[in-house]
Amino acid sequence: MSRIRRKTRTILLSGAVLVWCCFVHHAAWGDDLHDDQAVTAFLERLDSPELLVVHLEEKLERTPRNERGELVIRIAELYVQLLQREQDAAQRKVYEAQSRQLLDEAPPEVARQLELSLLQARYREAESIAERYRLRLIDFDETTEAIEFLRDIAPRLYQLSESLRRDIERMQREADRARGRAAAALNEQLRRDRQLQRQSAFLFGWSAYYLAWLDPESASLEQLNQAERVFARLLRTATDHPRPEDVSVDLRSDEATARSILGMALCKSVNPEYTGVATALEWIRLLEHERTESSVREQAPGWKLVIFLEGGAYREARMLLRDRLDDDEQTRIPTAWLRLAAIAALESGQNAEDEESLQQRERTALVDTVVEQFAARGELNQVLELAERFGLDTISGSGFAQRYLRGVLLFRLAQEEQESETVSDQEQRDRYEAIAAELQSALQVVEPEESAELVASVHRLLGWSLYELERWRDAVNHFLEAEKTLPREQAAESLRMAIIALDRLLRTESDAELTLLRDELSERYLDRYPETTFASRLLLHRTGGRESLTEEERAALRDIETDDPSYLRARLRLISDQFRAFRRATADQKASHADQFLDASGELVQFVLAQQEGDLPDEPLLQLARQMLEVALSDQGAAPDVAYLAFELIDRRELTPSDPLVTEELTCRRVQYDLLRGRFNDAVEEAERMWSETPGSVWTRQAVRAVFRDAYRRWERAGSREREQYGRVALSFGGRVLREFEDDAEALARSAPHSVASIVAELSYSFWRVHGEERNGRAAQYLYERLLSFHPRVETYLERAATLAEHFDELESALSHWRRLAVGRETGTAPWYEARFHVISILMQVDPERAAEALQQYDAIYAANAPEPWASRFDELPRETPAARESDS
Repeated sequence: MSRIRRKTRTILLSGAVLVWCCFVHHAAWGDDLHDDQAVTAFLERLDSPELLVVHLEEKLERTPRNERGELVIRIAELYVQLLQREQDAAQRKVYEAQSRQLLDEAPPEVARQLELSLLQARYREAESIAERYRLRLIDFDETTEAIEFLRDIAPRLYQLSESLRRDIERMQREADRARGRAAAALNEQLRRDRQLQRQSAFLFGWSAYYLAWLDPESASLEQLNQAERVFARLLRTATDHPRPEDVSVDLRSDEATARSILGMALCKSVNPEYTGVATALEWIRLLEHERTESSVREQAPGWKLVIFLEGGAYREARMLLRDRLDDDEQTRIPTAWLRLAAIAALESGQNAEDEESLQQRERTALVDTVVEQFAARGELNQVLELAERFGLDTISGSGFAQRYLRGVLLFRLAQEEQESETVSDQEQRDRYEAIAAELQSALQVVEPEESAELVASVHRLLGWSLYELERWRDAVNHFLEAEKTLPREQAAESLRMAIIALDRLLRTESDAELTLLRDELSERYLDRYPETTFASRLLLHRTGGRESLTEEERAALRDIETDDPSYLRARLRLISDQFRAFRRATADQKASHADQFLDASGELVQFVLAQQEGDLPDEPLLQLARQMLEVALSDQGAAPDVAYLAFELIDRRELTPSDPLVTEELTCRRVQYDLLRGRFNDAVEEAERMWSETPGSVWTRQAVRAVFRDAYRRWERAGSREREQYGRVALSFGGRVLREFEDDAEALARSAPHSVASIVAELSYSFWRVHGEERNGRAAQYLYERLLSFHPRVETYLERAATLAEHFDELESALSHWRRLAVGRETGTAPWYEARFHVISILMQVDPERAAEALQQYDAIYAANAPEPWASRFDELPRETPAARESDS
């Protein structure tokens, strides 16, 4: 299997697993889950060609080469379908590579369709690259791949087209002589081949055009002439060199024919045998007829514009745009046309030698027309992009939009120069003075119909320029004017800058009215834009000493930076609120609240530890450390790194608790932390000390439980060398946990005590089985009997209680348990034979007559199917009762 196919199979693996689960679920309609036909049918029902092709390719590898015909056709058809519908370029390349591997095995009629689909996929990618370059959305260097594609596919498309054309001529002769079914089959094949031939010819013609347009120096004139002949045949003219009037009007309603006319026009436009644009325009005009297919007719003016621009007919291009200027009756000029016109004129102008020539003046007039249109529509980003690419001189004129755009470009330049050490402060100030003058002049020529948002953008940019010039009061006025109309994000920025400018102004002069204005603006900012970072700085003034915070206030506090003077106070308030939220959260919410708390508290402690002198007293720091340990060592937190930070804070700041209970709490946390870090022996030693000193303490009980759970988990996973050590610790600490419930007769009915008792019983039973320890055997038997009184149907409890009772000669109890197991287990299974054997062997000791009857029943009904070792053990049982043996004697 190829690496490409393996990669695709990996990509689709998760989907295939899901499909297989669905298949198993719906297996009622197929008896054999591994039947290829059933899987194929199921995937077809799912309409999943991606998964179906993976399945069929695997089947192809298992199929002998001489039996692959129909399967190859089916896979090829799927690849054709995938290539035609796939939009992602990377995935198309994968399908192309896989399809090429299949071409050698595909029959000719399928191979051609598959090859055409592969070539079409390459063409579509090349066409997309070329059109993006036409609009200069990419640079010419990025068209290399498209040129290589076109050089590769153009001759192959031509060969495929000509090969099909020859086959069609041959088959047509055969079809004329054939009769009946043979004629029908040939005609059907002719229909398919004609369609393939037209498609391949069409793609060749367009490939030849794009190759000649992108790479005229290396383009083949013969290939262009071939393209024109191909388009002529697609237009069904009587000659390979038709004139526009030779094309039927009726055929133009067909989209493929209309696009062939367009292809002919464009080939003429790049063919060096034709001078000027007249010949190409004659063909384009055919598309303006009302009978032309609508989508192509609507595009015709745009292609006419392309021909004008590439032929240097800038006056004609400008007139075409002028004829379509927006009004109530005419069609809006597409943005792409305007961009295309400007780029063509500006690029040509860069290479012009005579700047005062008529041609250059026409270029300038065309660019001015485009800029006017963009400005009228408010599409100023288009103009800015052109100006950044071709220079500030692109934007001429003294209108509002032009002045604003020059101000924008000058401001961007000033911002870039601010980081340069070569620009002096005075030069920078002069730059901002020029910007302010340009923008203020723009506001003086505002027309009533001008966009309010655009005017607000001028105020905003003017406010920034005045701020840089330290003209704070004027800057405030323009920022506030901008905030009235701008979109939310920019309005928030303008109001923020107004507040900051007021702060700067209040540093130089004390003014009660200005102070009141700043406070009013701050309240307005919090009310309107509470989600922003700046709101966090204003938030502390409004929240004061409140304990409860809203979600918006929490988010704002979280955004306060460490260099802010209010950082510590704001963080402590946030952390305290988050800890209360963790405590109050439901089980499914605790993890997310734990993450929020740990992130915030860990960051704060790192900040505190990095300070040479602490700004916080010991008590809140100790409280913070205790909260961090509670959350970090919980099941929802499980963050040893944060717990380490908490202990670092305690140790390095020498935080000593005054309450003994807090001391016990911290000792318990160290036990939990040692377990989380894998320091098992240290944790056991510390927990043993707690048990010996304060066995009744709530924190001692927590430490004991933690060691018990960890030791049991280790016992389950440990190898033979360490297993006994962990088991002994778990058994010891589990017994201590159970002592908490020794006075509670109903404790084992609850889940937590039940779980502990079950584990202790399991450990005791294990040591009895492995080491023959009678004390642990008796302990296990006692616990299993207690557990069965609350959970009588648990098979493990019954079996182990029966085994222990039989071992300790408590035969009635053992018999009762084994009987319940025999009744509960499926008859004829190995576990059932086991239970039945124990019932009969115990009966032989307590009721021989009943045992003999049971054995007779076993011999008659069950012996023939008994599995080992129970068959042999049943055979060893005596078949006569003691009374019968005495009678015989």
